[in-house]
Amino acid sequence: MLELRQGLKSELGEKYHQSIPEAAEAQLKRGAELYPQVCAACHGGRGDGLGKISEGLAGNPTSFTDAEQAAFFSGQARLQIIRKGVPGTPMMGWQNVLSEEDIMALYLYIHSLIGQE
Repeated sequence: MLELRQGLKSELGEKYHQSIPEAAEAQLKRGAELYPQVCAACHGGRGDGLGKISEGLAGNPTSFTDAEQAAFFSGQARLQIIRKGVPGTPMMGWQNVLSEEDIMALYLYIHSLIGQE
């Protein structure tokens, strides 16, 4: 994961630390609609990393509820992971499937799960 974080810092440059605007209610609602369709099978319905297929995956899916895991990457890095995926893992990128607005809504919903263990 350290290598991934370094790669994202290089790729994003100054943008790595750029803040992300607060979520609007409509964005959270849209993210909540998308999450079960694109994330829950691996990351769990509650975002705890215990999805239905997580046991069969190489590596453990990220727990979105764990504040320590959430702090490892910046918000911009997490957006990039949603867009492009993580090479060498089952985490696929969604940039060719979802609109940028839906990717942002998904990120904001996932971000809202932090600390809800």
